[in-house]
Amino acid sequence: MPQDHPLPPPQDIARTLTGAGIFIFAQDAQLRYQWVENPPAGWEAQDISGKTDFDILPQATAAILDMAKRTALASRRAGWTELILGGEEDPHRFDFYLQPEVDPNGQPTGLLGLAIDVTYRHTTPANTEALARDSVHRSKNLLAMVQSLATQTARCTAYPDEFVEDFRGRIQVISRALDLQATSGRVRLSDIVAAEVEAPVADSGRVILTGGDFVFSANAALHIGLALHELGAATMQSDAAIHITADRMPQVDGYTAAPLRLRWEDSEVSAKDMHAFSRTLLERIAPAAVGGKAVFVVSNTGRSYELTIAPNEFG
Repeated sequence: MPQDHPLPPPQDIARTLTGAGIFIFAQDAQLRYQWVENPPAGWEAQDISGKTDFDILPQATAAILDMAKRTALASRRAGWTELILGGEEDPHRFDFYLQPEVDPNGQPTGLLGLAIDVTYRHTTPANTEALARDSVHRSKNLLAMVQSLATQTARCTAYPDEFVEDFRGRIQVISRALDLQATSGRVRLSDIVAAEVEAPVADSGRVILTGGDFVFSANAALHIGLALHELGAATMQSDAAIHITADRMPQVDGYTAAPLRLRWEDSEVSAKDMHAFSRTLLERIAPAAVGGKAVFVVSNTGRSYELTIAPNEFG
């Protein structure tokens, strides 16, 4: 015959609630705690036993909970009440279930109770609302950028086909930047170079990346991607060598820490007629977005571009 296995006592069952945000307790008719299992963080069962809520809680909080318990005892009916426990820095909201206990004559002898930590129910909507507001803010900024790119690209192109090609390329930079942010949340320089330079030129051997593989903020990653796209677009139909390097600069006035210097050098000599907006993006828009400065030089031997990036935009 199979051997019967006794169920564990109530106290052992109660201990399985550890980590579940639930504690259970018993109080006598004078509302002194008889026992407590799995009390909230910062409480010890031995420090609660024999005491009332007024002995262990702030007086205002204790008065609310005491009234709810005495109402349950007087009515002989179980019920729920909600209460916030903990200090202002780490408040926790609990749902209390209070079950009166009565003797054979119907007189209250105490109560059993459980309390469930429901803080998450209140913080989750707040977090969701904050995320929604941030998403709306980012979307508006993104739409404003797209509108600006469309307007400036249209001003600098003479033919519809040229506009479509240039505008599509810039929109794809934004799309790839968003993909990188969504995939890892940490956008490295090597990721940006691979997406905006190596992939378009279809010959990674032409691209040499040296220096540190720095991690950039979402804002910096987007604008660095746009700058590298403008520089790389002119080399797509040639075999010009490209050298990209990144390193920290010495301490510079105006910065709280050492900024980053991103440098591009190539041997492209056929791109002297770069569109005015491309130069504006390289020399004004990108540096302004990353809190730095830029220098773009075109010579008979190639091009060089140096972008200074503020410390708060990389890590």
